[in-house]
Amino acid sequence: MKLHHHHHHHSVNHGHHAHGTHAPHTTQAASTAAPTTAPTAPTATPLPHAATGASATGPAWCTLPAPGPEQSGPPAGQGLTKGNEFGANAIRTAGGYTIVAEGKDQAWSIYAPGQKPGDKPHTRIWGDPHVDEKDGTRWDFTNNSNFRLPDGTNISVTTTKLPGFGEGYKVSDSIDITNGFDHVAVTGLAQNKPVVGEMKTDGYGARARLEAEGAFVLGGDKSHVAWFKTDKGVVEGEITGAKMEGNAYQQTVNKESTYAVDPSLQPKVGSQAWGNMMRDQAIDVARDVFGKGSVITEITAFGAAVDHVEKNLEQQLAPLMERFSNFFTLLSRSMNLFDLFGMKQNRHAFMAS
Repeated sequence: MKLHHHHHHHSVNHGHHAHGTHAPHTTQAASTAAPTTAPTAPTATPLPHAATGASATGPAWCTLPAPGPEQSGPPAGQGLTKGNEFGANAIRTAGGYTIVAEGKDQAWSIYAPGQKPGDKPHTRIWGDPHVDEKDGTRWDFTNNSNFRLPDGTNISVTTTKLPGFGEGYKVSDSIDITNGFDHVAVTGLAQNKPVVGEMKTDGYGARARLEAEGAFVLGGDKSHVAWFKTDKGVVEGEITGAKMEGNAYQQTVNKESTYAVDPSLQPKVGSQAWGNMMRDQAIDVARDVFGKGSVITEITAFGAAVDHVEKNLEQQLAPLMERFSNFFTLLSRSMNLFDLFGMKQNRHAFMAS
C-alpha cells in the first residue's frame, strides 16, 4: 500500500500538537460502529462498498461459506487467553492474533497469526492515536472506535483527552476485547500502566451492546496491511490517511479498493475459531441492522450463547460417547461369538443323538 499523504507524528508527551494536514484521497464518510467479516480471496464475493450503492438493510456483506455439512453446527471454542510468549499484557485470540499493551507511548499492538516477539507489529496504535501499519501506511482517529479482526475478534477502543492536549487530540485509555464467550478489558493505557482485567464470559452480550463510534476492519494479507472503514456493515473504502475536521480526525479512503482478506489471516472453515466467528458475525449483523439493545439483537446474542454452550457440551461428550460406542460394539461382537459357540455346541449334541 502506497502512502497517499505526508503525515507528521508527534509524541503524546508534548502538550502542543501541530499535526500536518492530510491530503484527502476521496470523500469522507461518517464514523459508525459496524462489523464485517472477511471474504476468502480470491474465490469469495468481495464486500460491497459505497461506490456501488450497496445497502445496509441486510447482511449482504457477510461472507458465508458455501453450504456444507460443517454448517449444521459451528463448533465452540475458547475465544481469548491471557499471557503468552509476548508477555503478561498479551491477549491471544482464537484465530491466532496477539494484542499487546506496551506500557509506553499509550500504545497497543496487533500481531498477525504466526508472528513472534521482536517482529514488527502488523498494526501499532499509539499516541493521539496514530495507526502505523506494517507496510508503512499511517493514519489517525480521535473518538471511540472498533477494530475488527478477520477471526471475528472485536477490539473496542475508548479514548480520552490528556491535560495540555488541544481539541481533537486524544489517546487510547482502554480496550475491550471480545471473541465468542470471552471478554477482557485492558485499562490504564493512557497512563502507560496497563492492567489486564479478569476474563469474563459475557462476550456475546457485550458484543450486542457495543457503542463505539467507527469501525475499522482488517483485510489484506500478512505483508500488505489493509484497514477498511465501514458504516453499518457496508465498506466505504480502504483507509489511506486522515485529516483533522471539526476537532476530530476523519479517515480518507480509497473507494476503488475492494475488501478482501487472505485465508492465512482467517480461521479455517469448520474450526473452533471459525465457529466463534460465525456467532459473532450474526450478532454484528443484527446490531447493525436493528440497532444496539433491540429485541432482535438481544435474542441473537442469547441464541449465539445457547448455541455455543450446546456445541461445547457436544464436543465434551463426544469422546465419552465414542468410548461407549466402542464398548457396545465390542460387547455385541462378544455376544455374537457366544451365540456361534452355542450353536456349534447344540449341533454337536444333535449329531451325537
